[in-house]
Amino acid sequence: MQKLLRVLVIILIIAVLLIVPGIFIVRGILKQSVPSYEGTIRATGLKGEVTIWFDSLSVPYIEASDETDAAYALGYLHAQERLFQMELGRRAGLGRLSEVMGEKTLKFDELFRTVGIERTARKILEQTPDETRKMLDSYAEGVNSYIRLNKSRLPVEFDILGYTPEEWQPLHSIIMMRMMAWELNIAWWQDISLTRVVEKAGEQKRNDLIPSFPEYAPLISSLNIKSTGGYNFAFFDIVKDYREFAGITGSQAGSNNWVIAPSLSSSGAAILASDPHLSLQQPGKWYLAVIRAGSFNVSGVTLPGIPAAVIGKNDSIAWGLTNVMADDADFYSLQITKDRKGYIVDGDTLALAIIETEIKVKDQEPRHYRIYVSEFGPLVSTGHPHNTDSTEVGYLREIAMKWTGNDISDEYLSAYKLNKAGNLNEFRTAVSHFKVPGQNFVYGDRKGNIAYYSGAGIPARGEGDPRMILEGTTRKTQWKGYIPFADLPSAVNSPQGYIATSNNRTKITPYYISTLWEPSSRIERINRLLSDKEKHSAQDFMRYQYDRVSFYAEKVTPYILSAFSEVKVQDINLKESLMLLEAWDYSFDPNSQTPTIYSVFLYKFYENTLKDELGGELLNQYSRIANVPLKIMFQLVTNASAPVFDDVKTFQIENRDDIIRKSLNDALNYLESRFGEKIAAWQWGEVHTLTLKHFFSGNSELLDRFINDGPHPLGGDGTTLNLSEYPFYRYDTFGRVKEFENLVGPSMRFICDFAQPDQFYYSTTGGQSGNSMSDHYKNLTADWLDGKYMLVKTDKASFSKNKNMLRLIP
Repeated sequence: MQKLLRVLVIILIIAVLLIVPGIFIVRGILKQSVPSYEGTIRATGLKGEVTIWFDSLSVPYIEASDETDAAYALGYLHAQERLFQMELGRRAGLGRLSEVMGEKTLKFDELFRTVGIERTARKILEQTPDETRKMLDSYAEGVNSYIRLNKSRLPVEFDILGYTPEEWQPLHSIIMMRMMAWELNIAWWQDISLTRVVEKAGEQKRNDLIPSFPEYAPLISSLNIKSTGGYNFAFFDIVKDYREFAGITGSQAGSNNWVIAPSLSSSGAAILASDPHLSLQQPGKWYLAVIRAGSFNVSGVTLPGIPAAVIGKNDSIAWGLTNVMADDADFYSLQITKDRKGYIVDGDTLALAIIETEIKVKDQEPRHYRIYVSEFGPLVSTGHPHNTDSTEVGYLREIAMKWTGNDISDEYLSAYKLNKAGNLNEFRTAVSHFKVPGQNFVYGDRKGNIAYYSGAGIPARGEGDPRMILEGTTRKTQWKGYIPFADLPSAVNSPQGYIATSNNRTKITPYYISTLWEPSSRIERINRLLSDKEKHSAQDFMRYQYDRVSFYAEKVTPYILSAFSEVKVQDINLKESLMLLEAWDYSFDPNSQTPTIYSVFLYKFYENTLKDELGGELLNQYSRIANVPLKIMFQLVTNASAPVFDDVKTFQIENRDDIIRKSLNDALNYLESRFGEKIAAWQWGEVHTLTLKHFFSGNSELLDRFINDGPHPLGGDGTTLNLSEYPFYRYDTFGRVKEFENLVGPSMRFICDFAQPDQFYYSTTGGQSGNSMSDHYKNLTADWLDGKYMLVKTDKASFSKNKNMLRLIP
């Protein structure tokens, strides 16, 4: 036995001696791909020399004499830090993932070729003005310069997948913008889901189950289909699967921005704040940059793949964005001829445009794929798995999708003009070019002006209920163009001294915009915070962005307490839970147990109310956009006699308070089984966590430690200013989402006080780099979690003090 033990010890020692040096060798090889922050690089295509200083957090200060050279440098830096992130985005939009990932992504390639991201992007590029085309061309040259000079030290993801990326094209930047529009499009979910929900639950429960419709908007429900039988809804599942595959789970819908006039500012100047709420991944969405290039002087967050600041400031103005929440897509039921070459509209047969395409698949023969396009948009129900050459197979009815992202608009022109705008009129002109994804632009400037404009392509709709699948055999339901920009919501120098948006409802009589608004909790909270004090500072804004108090919870909790007011409570944990809810300040502190009790109750209340009507599968589908369950639950909790409270599986007739009592008891049973019977162990941060996941996450626990960031305890919820959305559905296809795990949150926080025009405050997850071996891969998360900010200086005198300097010379 001792001899055997000795042999095992020797083998272990040898293994360690072999493995440890191996780890250092591998680490050394991987470190070679870490970006360079100093030195001189000869770069083909530059007009003049570009100097780039990097601060200690790897934020670049780009100095160039020409704006196209600045675009070149930004392209080089984006490629240096985020090339694989850019590669995934462009390949998805092109429908070319399967070339490098194999058959598992074939349905995604079919999806995006059907939707037509590349077809639309090519049309946009053809109409791109010379001034912005030059920027796109130079940016592409910068990306390609990095690829050419670093083919032997590209990010390790390319080695894992076994290929070298192709050169970047201006087309790819436009595709990246349209892919962002697709990511923020939540209307794809609405029409199909709500049609199926009403069909399943019945017309009697219709108003209890779908978001309310504006009373001033046209609605002729006879122009909507009543039955979904016989339709192929694989599209819905493929879109869902793609979002989970790409790590863009959650609604992608929440954001905050606000601006105060000098009259409310403790500094005497306008102060602006913006924090867009997006899926939280590793690496994050944004790359921070400061650019000084002649008249192109801008600082802020950029999206890798696009040569512009999306949110930020220049010498004269600052701006922030939130999602308009526009219903920017409709689905139509078309009657297709049996030969699948035409469709019927108002009794006439119109020809379908038929596009033949070939999809390359890694290690397999190419797949031939056919796309059908109507004047209502591409047919999305003909896709996987029913796309076929046989004329004898196929439905007499197919579904077409009309999306604003398939129409021509120039968001890069808007961004370019926005970056260079020097006053309110130039800002307004820049916003007028922006259509998709519809955004609320909030503005402040050095002169003290504040403003808000909606930049969105809002369809001027025809007849029918746009929340559900429309009848496509008549042009009565077609879009009639877009609402003119002059008619969209706007405000200039508001008399209350501030302007704020939080994805809340806006109204343009007689037009319909959406029913996809976020609950009013966040906008009510910021309105109270901005009204409670006479003066506000940038430091106040930091506290507001980090605020975890929920007006939604404040409104719902009394209904829970009321349901137990006449009940003699015997259970110790139930009694203590009610006491905690009664004393609660509605703050979702990660160290508090009360948010846990409330949140699990809300989950159970939703399930106990609707699962018997809809079934588990449809309830999951219905719950994909988190604000819908939140809005529906509030509609229901204020209506004690809503028919949906009755459990169809029991003989008795249940009401709201019955379901509330059952749900709180179910919540306590869940918590006791998961965390034990002591309420002290039920902290919200133990249940509600954040893990920033890399694209390759889930393949190996050991690998995940290096490429992921987390799990981290998290506060807030989907109704707090410091938003941290979790899912109301139980699972996803790839097994990546857990109950109460954070999906969406502040992807960055930005604050600009014009009393100090050469600086701003910034916070984000992850870091500047997408390279997991970089010191700047996840060095910023801790401060983001704690509500801390970095101060970013934008003047040359401050930046030129940094030691790290990279020179690009022609």
